[in-house]
Amino acid sequence: MKYILMCGSIDMGLNGLPRQLLTVNGERILDRTIRLLRENGIDDIYITTSHEIFKTCDAEIIEYDSTGGMWTKAFYPTDEPTCYIFGDVFFSPEAIKTIVETETDDIQFFASAPPFGDKYPKKFAEPFAFKVVNTERFFNCIERTNQLWRIGKFKRWPISWELWQVIKGTQPNIINYHNYVAINDYTCDVDTWHGKGAQELEQLQKLFSPVHIMIHACPKRMWYVEGYLIPKLQEQGIENITVWEDKEHKGNLESCMQSFLSLPEDGNTWHLQDDVVISKDFRQLAEAYDNGRRIACGINTLYDGFVRGTTALCNMWYSFPCIYIPNKMARECAEWWYEKDRSGHRELKGIVEYGNGDDSVFRLFLYDKYPDIYVQNVYPNMVDHIDYLIGGSQIHTTRKQKEVRARWWNEEDVIKDVQNWLFYHRPNQ
Repeated sequence: MKYILMCGSIDMGLNGLPRQLLTVNGERILDRTIRLLRENGIDDIYITTSHEIFKTCDAEIIEYDSTGGMWTKAFYPTDEPTCYIFGDVFFSPEAIKTIVETETDDIQFFASAPPFGDKYPKKFAEPFAFKVVNTERFFNCIERTNQLWRIGKFKRWPISWELWQVIKGTQPNIINYHNYVAINDYTCDVDTWHGKGAQELEQLQKLFSPVHIMIHACPKRMWYVEGYLIPKLQEQGIENITVWEDKEHKGNLESCMQSFLSLPEDGNTWHLQDDVVISKDFRQLAEAYDNGRRIACGINTLYDGFVRGTTALCNMWYSFPCIYIPNKMARECAEWWYEKDRSGHRELKGIVEYGNGDDSVFRLFLYDKYPDIYVQNVYPNMVDHIDYLIGGSQIHTTRKQKEVRARWWNEEDVIKDVQNWLFYHRPNQ
């Protein structure tokens, strides 16, 4: 089957480029679609256009002028099975995978459908692609759509939705959002009219804001942080890494609160402790959390019902290898801690007297200031303490619960990698 990217229309104006070649996350929209198709095993890729500018893309050009006349002229006439993909759509990897893997012996349509996800940048449904095996029926339906327009059966200029109504034989001018393959993530087309394209690009770009990591480290563990943890983060393409080292030996709590105050007001940060190991898909999982709309805290090893992707309440925390929070909330937590009268508060007083740390403070802060906030646990095999392997803690060098935590960790090869690295790099202590 051929995969044709339709680029007949090139509305200029936004950044002086056609919308198909606008850039999101450092990659042009059309280049991204081509890459995702190739990653799904598709090499028979073409671009239909009459414009020279698309020759810079990694796909074969089919010279085709679709301007003038009906919009339905955009579909290059062929009798070969063809998947027509709209060139101005920014696709998610899952969307392209769905299109490639969906089978049909006739005609299939792909579009968004309400209710939309919270990452979808529009208020209405958008078409993405047609997959056509029965080409004769498809082009007969295109001609029938044109005829119905000419005799006034459609209330507007017929586009994909009207064509699909003709193909399915449903009532004109009424969209059935249930009779096609719905793709409901951030996949959408990019407009260039009325300034909306800039807004959509900005929303899409926010999905790819780089993961920001702050590692809270004591001096005795800097050898592990610098030698192993940071390189492993960088291997996954994470470069925005800050290390807050407790050089003055103030302890985990004071160091954590000071690091919170150092954060800028905007943005969100993953805070990692200095005794953790990360999974090989850490960046992918980290990017899955909604920026600023949820917080993720620790891993819950006392909740036997915990499986990957579930949630837990604050009072079910046990382990605290990381937190993911808006910078604004982190700063609020530190300010709350320094302003709080602890003398008459049993738990706060206990934190000071018995050396409980940042996890206890943050838990109490949420109880006090954000009692109704949604808290999501990180995936149980995303990040975990391994202080029982590296030691060096100012308070504890082993944990009795290591076997309990280890049962959630399903990447044994990651642990073996750490152990092998430790064999050659552990300093004399």
